[in-house]
Amino acid sequence: MERILEKVQRFFLDTPVEEIMNSDVMSVRPDRTLRQVKEVLRLKRISGVPVTDEKNRVIGIISIEDIIKALEGGYIDDLVEKRMTKNVISLEQSATLKDVIDLFEKYAYGRFPVID
Repeated sequence: MERILEKVQRFFLDTPVEEIMNSDVMSVRPDRTLRQVKEVLRLKRISGVPVTDEKNRVIGIISIEDIIKALEGGYIDDLVEKRMTKNVISLEQSATLKDVIDLFEKYAYGRFPVID
């Protein structure tokens, strides 16, 4: 039984993220306000979005936690570029679930964009 469990675990951990990721990802531009992003998150029922530049490169992330802080701090009308997380750690599609788990253990981030 232990061998079977080990095989299943190894199979799961070796799964590429491209096989399970959501590829229909919404993004926002840095010149949007946090108030506008709040509406996007609410309407799409998501908890965060990547921030992309004019060439669709990920330059940051805004999460629901950022929106809550903005509401509590009174800066909900600030631009995304002022409040986004800028040190984005991304993954390639070929990364495995083991790689993702390692990143979650190493960094205090709730999401890692997958770049193709």
